[in-house]
Amino acid sequence: MKMLGKQLEISDISAKDGIPAAKLHNDITFNDLASVAVDDTVPAKHEKAMWQLASILFDSNVPQHERKTKLQSYWRDTTKATASKHIETYSTAEEKAIIQLSTHDIWAASETLSTGRDFHLATMIAQIGGDQSMRQGLAGQMKHWLQVDVASEMTPAVRTLYALLSGETCICDGKGGSVGRENRVETFNISQKFGLDWKRAFGLRLWYGITAEEPISTAIEAFEDDLACGKEQVTPSPWFIEDDVDLGWTDTKRKQRQDINWGLLKIYASKQSSSTSHSDINLGNILAMENTSGNPLDARMSFQLYQVLRTLHIADFDEDEVAERSDLLTTTLISQLSSKSQHLPYAVLAALYLTDSSARASTIHALLERHPAVIGKSADTCPTFRTLVQDLKVPEAWIWSAKALYAKSVLMDEHEQVRCLLRAGEIVEAHETLRCSVGPRAVIEENIEDLSTLLKTCIDAGAKDLTEWSEGGAIYIDYVRLLESEQSQDVAQREVKQVIRKLENALAGVHGSGRHVGLEERVALSEVHALVEKTKLQWQGGKGNGLDLERRQRENEVLMKAVKMSEEYYGNVFVSVGA
Repeated sequence: MKMLGKQLEISDISAKDGIPAAKLHNDITFNDLASVAVDDTVPAKHEKAMWQLASILFDSNVPQHERKTKLQSYWRDTTKATASKHIETYSTAEEKAIIQLSTHDIWAASETLSTGRDFHLATMIAQIGGDQSMRQGLAGQMKHWLQVDVASEMTPAVRTLYALLSGETCICDGKGGSVGRENRVETFNISQKFGLDWKRAFGLRLWYGITAEEPISTAIEAFEDDLACGKEQVTPSPWFIEDDVDLGWTDTKRKQRQDINWGLLKIYASKQSSSTSHSDINLGNILAMENTSGNPLDARMSFQLYQVLRTLHIADFDEDEVAERSDLLTTTLISQLSSKSQHLPYAVLAALYLTDSSARASTIHALLERHPAVIGKSADTCPTFRTLVQDLKVPEAWIWSAKALYAKSVLMDEHEQVRCLLRAGEIVEAHETLRCSVGPRAVIEENIEDLSTLLKTCIDAGAKDLTEWSEGGAIYIDYVRLLESEQSQDVAQREVKQVIRKLENALAGVHGSGRHVGLEERVALSEVHALVEKTKLQWQGGKGNGLDLERRQRENEVLMKAVKMSEEYYGNVFVSVGA
């Protein structure tokens, strides 16, 4: 996750109409990402090398006249390890020298030839990459050797060394046709003949195929042309295909995959050369996840590379395709990250790059609702909360809304649901939950202390200003007051009468409103009414219709028993379904 941590660091995040969005800093460089990329695994090592290559090719702080030297040095370093293993498979000095040259180790190649007592070639190889006149002279010499049948006496390795000296890096021409068998000379592809991978095949063009004055793009175009016409058979396959890595899925287009490093080289050449149009570069194919990570469900590297290329205007992006291409990578990355709760902040970060604001909002809501358990109660005590609110500019209300849903559906804690709804600013819904469920249940279960605390929280949040409050929260506040008056002799009769009058008016309002009243709420309201009647009877000195009060109490007991039986039944149903 270190690379996504850097993505957060280099992102400009702002909110418009309450919806956060992200874009990269305009002064971002590829080196910013290369500097934090780790190389503790094989895939990570290859990724770090990719960012380093992009930095050499595109970063504006690299002087144009230094790019070629830096690229040649980088290419030597990136091919050295493979060449050092490969050289052990050859026996002659000339063959070993070719492998050493394939990683631009000219000194070692010359030494190897000297040790093999081929002093003439050793001297020549020490001067490889000479000017155009030297190359043309050697090319003419090789043609002459073919004509006078001297080439037939040379080994393929010797002929290859002379070919490289002449600037020929692809085909070593031979001689066939009607000549005698003893004078026939094999024509072969140099890379294929000596088992070079694509990086070393391209390296031959970069080091020996162009002159000191020619730009990098000339070598890139030469390799591209040789691939296109079939002269070069060593294709730029990604490292995981060359190493035959099991990626856990069957790629039916395995042979068509191209190394992302080759894609970057082509993008660079398209910017530098007048002969290559940007429209010839298929960015969708270059940045395909199958070419970067090798996994169509692992979009992180493609996502980050795309964002930097677009931000720096390195490649032409068709605006009609930007949203589709960007959102495809982004949604794939979100899906990848959202599977683990600890990656929630990074999944939200990715969502901030969605091009459509409504899609951003709905995606962030979905992510928060999927992983509310990892979000604490404040930025002071929870790093995840702090990152979401302070760094990613996610509205706190969105977090509390998700936690409210979690409290309802997972924790089965309606008191917590109301508290979360209030903090989310969803006061109407919070009051509705209080009125229809939390309040009635508290009355039925005689959980008056918790109800009283929750009512105070509702008032502090402004629920008292709601139109519906008089037939909801206000009823339960007055109910609590009436209960408290029973336990205290200090409450004035006038005050009690006021509470009773308010409750009678509120209960009549509920009855006359015509709204649907659920079973629990009906039981609770009956309990409230019974308490009102009981209190009135007490204040009247025991005079009144006691039989009516007893009848109501018996009815309430029956209703409460029905509620509890329903709860037990459906609770068992839910348990059996969950099992």
